Amino acid sequence: MSASFSARRSSPVPSVRNSAFTLIELLVVIAIIAILAAILFPVFAQAREKARQTSCLSNTKQMALGIAMYTQDYDEKTIAGFFACPPLNAGDAEDCEKNATHWPQRLYPYVKNSNVYLCPSGPRVNPSDMTVTTHFAAGPAYALNWHMTDGKSLGAIDRPADLIMLGETGVNDWFGDGSLIRAATTMNPWHENDGNTPNWASLRCQQQYRPTDEYIRSRGQAAWAVDWRHNDGANFAFSDGHAKWHRRGSLRPEQIYPGAVPDYAVNPGTCN
Repeated sequence: MSASFSARRSSPVPSVRNSAFTLIELLVVIAIIAILAAILFPVFAQAREKARQTSCLSNTKQMALGIAMYTQDYDEKTIAGFFACPPLNAGDAEDCEKNATHWPQRLYPYVKNSNVYLCPSGPRVNPSDMTVTTHFAAGPAYALNWHMTDGKSLGAIDRPADLIMLGETGVNDWFGDGSLIRAATTMNPWHENDGNTPNWASLRCQQQYRPTDEYIRSRGQAAWAVDWRHNDGANFAFSDGHAKWHRRGSLRPEQIYPGAVPDYAVNPGTCN
């Protein structure tokens, strides 16, 4: 037997190492994944909501421009926010049930797209076709500024770049049977003195809450409240045609009143 063959036989055989994870290693990996998910998922959700906010802002901008065009066609009067029903016929006690219009129908010829009235983050709107005039007319996920609903003259607007024309609002089942889920025509007045309404119903007080908060829901104000659905903010269209996102609680009385701001709205007291 040669020396080289003897050396090969006597050399130790290398052991095969087990490559599986130990329990501790597996738990560490799971913990790292969980930590990364906790960090990244809120970021992804905010990014998704930011995209929806941008889409909604584009809708709001189109409505603002549509209102500006409407105003030029109607002797420089802003779009009316009230319902209009046909003359009551003999024996027809529900004329508005059969045919009615309000500002979405008046604005439609200038935007020509029902999707403009629908917010991607907003609640369901039914019907979604804004040409529908039955059942008190189809309503969008947006509402006009209450102070601008009576066809204001452009000359009465002191601060067109500051004055809000419309904003995002909640929805409400008006008939109690799910037959029509829609937004209110207008957002509530800024102060209780403006619309003979309690302090808690004012837009000034409502902007502290979401429509789903108990404070709002217990008072039946979900449809009239601003819905701060985009990263704790909402989009608004302004009288000069631009649109902008505002954080919840940041609205000022100068953005609501077309003319001089009443003294009681500057220091209105507390919301209760």
